[in-house]
Amino acid sequence: MKMEFKKLKEKEILDFCTQLCQPANFENKIILFFRKSLPSPFPHLLGFEGLTSLEIYGEKVTLASADSSYLLRILKNNISGELQAHLLHVQKEKYQYVFICLDGQDKNYLTDAHGRVNLGKVDLDLSRIKVSLCPPSAIFDLTKTTSQALPRFVSDKLNGSKLEAEFFPKESGQTLKIQLTNREKDIDIKRITLIVDESEILIAVPQKGLAILELPENFENLQINLYE
Repeated sequence: MKMEFKKLKEKEILDFCTQLCQPANFENKIILFFRKSLPSPFPHLLGFEGLTSLEIYGEKVTLASADSSYLLRILKNNISGELQAHLLHVQKEKYQYVFICLDGQDKNYLTDAHGRVNLGKVDLDLSRIKVSLCPPSAIFDLTKTTSQALPRFVSDKLNGSKLEAEFFPKESGQTLKIQLTNREKDIDIKRITLIVDESEILIAVPQKGLAILELPENFENLQINLYE
């Protein structure tokens, strides 16, 4: 019986790791289209703050959403050969921690607090690239002193849902159990990201709206993002 239980646990861990490594089939997607404008010779003025030299980066392609509220710039580091992307929007909640999905790639990319993400040395045909975004459908704030997750932003579709959080102490750090309740049956949360003190990012693949994450030993504030 113990051996069967061990095999079952190992299979669950393997299935979880496989799901986490595979691109999520997001339903809440925003399709981007080529922006018909000339590339700017000053990419740092269009979202890439802090770049050391204009000669290092060259803008390769610019894409936008149908309503032009989102703008995605893909630049190439001419020294390292790596591609970098920067997502722009007038609201920071719309460009922070957004999943960028590139057709033909075996992973999704998550922007940071500045809307930036390093795509690495990926082989992309930028003239035919297809890109979609999955921004958070809901954002909650949580501190270690309370188990009540306070909503910062909730989409109309998730309005009425409740995020329940529970801490479990362990020898080093804590375990956090997150569960979305009172949601409609057709709502499927594909990913949950946990931003720890605006520095460390944890990603979970929830099962039926439930996710369990291992927290570091010392932390103050948590931001929980839900993605459909």
